[in-house]
Amino acid sequence: MNTKKRVFDVHIIESNKPTERDAEGDALAGILTISDIQAHKYIVKTIPELQDAILRIAKHPRCIPHHRHFLPFLHFALHANRTGILLRGKELVEWSDLLDLLLPLRKRLEGNLLICMSACEGFYGYQMACSAERFPYHFMIGSRKKIDWRDGILAYHIFYHSLLFRKARLPEAVAAMNTGLLSRGYSFDYTYGSEVQRLSSQHAFTNDERVVAVRGKGNKIT
Repeated sequence: MNTKKRVFDVHIIESNKPTERDAEGDALAGILTISDIQAHKYIVKTIPELQDAILRIAKHPRCIPHHRHFLPFLHFALHANRTGILLRGKELVEWSDLLDLLLPLRKRLEGNLLICMSACEGFYGYQMACSAERFPYHFMIGSRKKIDWRDGILAYHIFYHSLLFRKARLPEAVAAMNTGLLSRGYSFDYTYGSEVQRLSSQHAFTNDERVVAVRGKGNKIT
């Protein structure tokens, strides 16, 4: 994907536990303005609210009508585990169900869906591509481990700034997130949906990380 000839906005979907404040969206949106990157925030508490946010992004007047020139990043700021995302820290939406919920956006973007997971073990969202569904995502960024949301804000600012402002390549931008003092071994990494899907289909649509998510390029530039 050529990032030099497109304009990107970041759409932040945030869902915290009732005891937690909704702060990551505001903080990330504020810091992204330093790099001249526009951000849009959506606080979701339920699956219907998540569906509504996805539909609003799919109809967004700035990013969507000309997606050959404008593309949205879908940035999830919430709790997750290897099984799926957690709305309000308790309602599990498994990765396969999230893939279904993303269908309007997936179809509209025709394979160009860009996903960033600011969530514990968000890397395991790669499982959305372990199916025969068309257009799972183009690429996805996430951590293999638990992540502190404050570190996540800084890491993703580095990522977005590197990729969209400095026009770095994806491996370079992800490598920059893995600065030792910042990430503390969170191991941010990326997958391409088409690559995961190809490897998964070759092995009866397995979601085994050792088979389908083997790039391991988060900590080095190739």
